Amino acid sequence: MEGVQYLKAGTYPFHCTLHAAMTGTLTVTSAGTPVPRPQIAVAIKSSKLATVRKSGVLKTRVSDSGSDAVVDLVALVGTKKLGHVSQVDVATGATEPVSLKLSASGKKALKGRSTATVKLEGTVAFGKPDAASAKLK
Repeated sequence: MEGVQYLKAGTYPFHCTLHAAMTGTLTVTSAGTPVPRPQIAVAIKSSKLATVRKSGVLKTRVSDSGSDAVVDLVALVGTKKLGHVSQVDVATGATEPVSLKLSASGKKALKGRSTATVKLEGTVAFGKPDAASAKLK
């Protein structure tokens, strides 16, 4: 079962995310030490709005200080999605540069702006999400 490597020995109640009335109990009996959960940090490296608009790419980075992580990133201006990238592999203790390609609607959302506050959200299975913001000028 995926994710049990992060659990200590014990009993864990759960419910099915597809069938609300379906519940169960997971019992972990291993006496081993749990693996640390992934701990990610995301950052926006781009600072110039004109460069992002011209290249169609937002430069970002993601780091992991827990255990190997597979990260999904999404960039937003307000509620408008600029673009996303999925399945970024980050080894424990590593930092990976990620060039996030803007979608057509993302390019449109930045068109004509002199500044834009961009929010980058990173999510990882079994770990805590992270976010970063930057004002591009």
